[in-house]
This record gives sequence, C-alpha cells and structure tokens, in this order.
Amino acid sequence: MTTSDQSDTSPRPFSDLWQPRRPQAEAPAPRRKRPKLSLEMRLLSSLGTSSRWHSREAIRYFTSDDDNELLHAATSTGMASELLLKLFIGRTSVALLADKGHADSLLLLANHPATSDMPLSAFRSIAAGQALTLAKKMGLSIPGPSGDFAPFVVRNSAAHLATVDTDELTKAVELHSTLTKELFDHLSIDPKSFWGDENWGAVEQLIEDKHNKDKARYTAKLSAAKQRFEELSQTLGPSVLEAFRATRKPRVSIGFSIGTDESVAFDCPACGSVGQLIYHVQDEGSIHYEPGGGAWMDQWADPAFFECPICELELEQDEVYRLPGAEDYIPDGREVEEDELHQMDYDEDMWRDR
Repeated sequence: MTTSDQSDTSPRPFSDLWQPRRPQAEAPAPRRKRPKLSLEMRLLSSLGTSSRWHSREAIRYFTSDDDNELLHAATSTGMASELLLKLFIGRTSVALLADKGHADSLLLLANHPATSDMPLSAFRSIAAGQALTLAKKMGLSIPGPSGDFAPFVVRNSAAHLATVDTDELTKAVELHSTLTKELFDHLSIDPKSFWGDENWGAVEQLIEDKHNKDKARYTAKLSAAKQRFEELSQTLGPSVLEAFRATRKPRVSIGFSIGTDESVAFDCPACGSVGQLIYHVQDEGSIHYEPGGGAWMDQWADPAFFECPICELELEQDEVYRLPGAEDYIPDGREVEEDELHQMDYDEDMWRDR
C-alpha cells in the first residue's frame, strides 16, 4: 500500500468536516489576505467547534457531586447532540437546516443583498427532534423515538426546570457517545480529534459499557422468554399449544396517524409466534400542497416496543433495534385536514409577527 493510499483510508481529523484539507502534493498558495468565510462555512465551523466543546464539558462534569455542574453537563449533552447532528446534515446542504424553507434563512445562505444588514441570528433552524429524524433518513442508525432521545430530555429538564436525574444523565451521555461513534464511523473521522486524548479513554469505556448492557439485557429477556415458552409447551402439548396460539394473535393496525402508536405483525425471536412491533409515529412538519387542493405531510415511524402474547417477551427502544428486520419506517404520509391547515397557517403568521 502506498503512502497516498494510507492517507486516503486513515481517519481524518474532526475539523475536516468544515475545513477541507489541501492535498499534500499541491504547492502552498502565496500568502494573501484571508478571505471572509461564507455563511455556510461559518455555520459549519460554529456547529463543529461548539459541539466538540459541549461534548467535552459533558464528559468532564456528568459524574460531579455538585448540582450546578450536573445541570451544566445535562445542558451540554443535549446541546452537543443537536449541534453535531446539524453539522452532519449541513455537510450535505446547509439549506436543509432552514426550518420549513424559511425565506430569510435561505436568502442569508445565498448572500442576497436584502440580507446585508440581517444578523446571523435571523437564521431559523429546524428543531432538535427534526434534526434527529432527518439524520436517520440520511443513514445514521440511532435507536429510539426522536421525542424520547435521552440527550434532549435531560437538556430540556435542566434548561427549563433546573432539575437533573443522575441515572438519566448517565444514559444520555452514553447515548451521545454512541452517536458520535456512529457518525464518525460513517464519515471516517478520528474520534480522538473530537474528544481529545484525555477524554477518549473514558468515552470508549462508556460506549463499550452501553453496548454490553444493551446486549446483556436483550439476551436475558430472550432467554427468560424461551424458558417460559418451553414450560408452556410441556404443559399444554402440541395440539393445545397451537390452538392457544391461534386465540392469542395480536390485533395489528395497518395505517399510521399522528400522536398514536401503531403496530405491525412481527415474528417473536424467542418462540416464533406472531407478536406485535409497535411504532411511534410523528409528523416531520413539511406540508405538501396538491395542485387540485388539499395537502399532506411526511411522517416518520420508529420501532418503540415489541410484545409477544405467547411467551410474554417484551422489548423496549434499544432492545427493539436488536430484532432482525426492526427498522425505522417511512409511512406514505397523512392527509392534513382543512381546519388543521388553517391553524398551521395562523401559527406561522403569529411566529412571523404578521
């Protein structure tokens, strides 16, 4: 393998996500006045450096005995996850970060003269939950519904109620650490350049501990369910067991709608019976208008829970993602009712002070 081949396959430093490196063979450019960074590069740089700082703060303080330092760690954990997800999305196109195609935000990105006196704070970004959903669509494997994402939960609790649960905070830091590994593996980034040598050992241990805990919990539940099924089989016998299975088939729903948990039939990994895989369904917020009238909205469904009526196996969130074939689901979308559409328009006008 040549030196150039090694450089192509080796992990890149984290700053490469917003600072493309000049090939080594290229002659250095003559010294000249540094050009002003575009808004796109400024945004990506801010997202990158801030997510790195907040991540290191979370690792530093999440085991503290001081209440204020724990609040700081909780806030930083949620901030770090949100900013890192938006950096991941913004590398494809910063326009994806503009909330609902917000006109002023897009004009800022285009450096339009109308925005010459407009501060960067005028850019209206998508919400944290939307960023998580979009990142999943773009290839990141992040278990659990967006609304229950632990880093966002502890951040909101700390920021709005000045409360933090240490167990939930530890779970959030573990999940954020796992998120960084998934993202950096996806982009071939050296994690040490993000976490720093002094933090990487602790982060690596957190990731390993979370993986082992999830695997152990899943394996234990599966083993217990298999034992229950074996006992049931011996008690009932083959013919009665089949009749029992027939009467205990779950009722599953085919359609998806906002604010509800919908289910699909799914084979139980412990006993082979038909169980139900329950999805948490949420709107993405983008409205599509039909030429002839009417509108519909994109949705996203996360596998959130599995239960088997025969062996009584129950799996939640991270455990569900260990089921072969249990993946995020993209429904066809839902129709937006007329009165709901008017309410959305009214809220948008209020937001823009019109």
